[in-house]
Amino acid sequence: MITDVSYTTSLSSFKNVGQLLYDLGLSADSVRVIDSLKSSKAPEEKIKNSIVDLENLILDLESIQGIIFEDFNQWSYCSSAEIVTSPVIPLVYFYDIHPKIGYSNLYDSVSEVILACKSIIKAISENESYLKYIKFIIVNGSGHLYDRVNSTMNGIVDCEIERVKDTGTYITILLIFGFCVLAALSLVVIGFIFLVSKKYDKFWNFIINNSQPALAKLKSSAVDRLILIHGIDYNSESNTEISGSRIKRKVRTSVYLQYSYRLMIFFVIGAFYYILISIYLYPQCEVLMINRPKLLSNFNMRRSNLRWLSMFSRETYNHYLQKKIPQYFKFANAWTSVYKASDILKLKNKELRESDLKNLMSQELKERIYVKVDSNHTILNHGSETAINIAIDDNQSHGLYELLTGDKILSLFLDVVAIQNEISQEFQLADRDSKNLISGKLDSIINTTIAYSIALLILYFCYYLPYLNRRIKYLSRFLILTEILQMDQD
Repeated sequence: MITDVSYTTSLSSFKNVGQLLYDLGLSADSVRVIDSLKSSKAPEEKIKNSIVDLENLILDLESIQGIIFEDFNQWSYCSSAEIVTSPVIPLVYFYDIHPKIGYSNLYDSVSEVILACKSIIKAISENESYLKYIKFIIVNGSGHLYDRVNSTMNGIVDCEIERVKDTGTYITILLIFGFCVLAALSLVVIGFIFLVSKKYDKFWNFIINNSQPALAKLKSSAVDRLILIHGIDYNSESNTEISGSRIKRKVRTSVYLQYSYRLMIFFVIGAFYYILISIYLYPQCEVLMINRPKLLSNFNMRRSNLRWLSMFSRETYNHYLQKKIPQYFKFANAWTSVYKASDILKLKNKELRESDLKNLMSQELKERIYVKVDSNHTILNHGSETAINIAIDDNQSHGLYELLTGDKILSLFLDVVAIQNEISQEFQLADRDSKNLISGKLDSIINTTIAYSIALLILYFCYYLPYLNRRIKYLSRFLILTEILQMDQD
């Protein structure tokens, strides 16, 4: 269980694939922004800054590509992991007159995107055409490649949730088995106590019923010794006469209750431990482990759909550009895509605000989402959720009512980048908060188990062992008395 919880608090494969998903979408949007700036005759300084951002993105893609490949063994058990090694990703190539489709694995597909980004930078520096490269990045970075990576990320979430549930089932079975073993052992011990109690009653009945004849015989032997050996004339009539007849009495001791009471203490402590773990502590931990990947996925989805909102709203209304995106490939209606991205963003905001996911967030994170973000970007003054709603309105209204210039294109793009950067920081906080919360629950389980073990040790050494030692001493004395009575009867 500790291993499973440790893996859930890591989720490194999920975070790496999520970062790759974001970088792929960013690559498509970034090259399209560069293309839009060049087509709208934007100042060279702004184009150079965008190229620098693209160069940094290439470094990020190369880094995350290697990390995912090295991290593959940690999530290879998921069915969605086939994307890493198997050529299942369709890629559209524009290097000839007619587009061609090939299939590749994730590592090689990302390498193709990186190569195309580098080729665009080189073509711009040499004042050459970069059309075939930008086509490749936009079609694949926002098409089949993006969809397959997105599907893989969702598959990791489902796989992780299923693994947590399987672990929960396994833990439940172990706890039920442990409780049943505890109950079975208690029943066996109760049966043993019952038999011991019967023997104990029989033993005392033997002592009581045989004590009078044995004492009479013992006195007779002592009187004979006084007369025959010591020559003392002992007058037995001056002493209380001891009857030699047997006294028929049936004795019932409280041994059964004494042992049962002590056994009940052990059973109650054990039952309390198993109930506390199975009904309260682990179910809480399980809910947190299930919600953790959902929470992180929520931040990834909001960050990615902000990108598509920005990109498709620009493409819908850039009528003055000579190179429109439909010339590159057949998009679905771009305006429909704007509303689709907007609906997903609103849905994810609502999910974060109204579901149990907020239980994984710290007060600091909640304030950044719903109250205020300390940032130089005014769009974030009232929290990231409000910023997302403003971005939705801005990207739609600018397209509806205004003809976008290069400055406005860049302004909308930078606003979205600022919100995405904030969500990235919130992602880190959510990752930290949920990890600490789950680790705290795990510590509670471990501490409860330690306390249970210590309680059993204290119970044994300070209560059961002294009691058993006293009973052993009592039994030793009783055995001596029994031997005396037995010899007298002989």
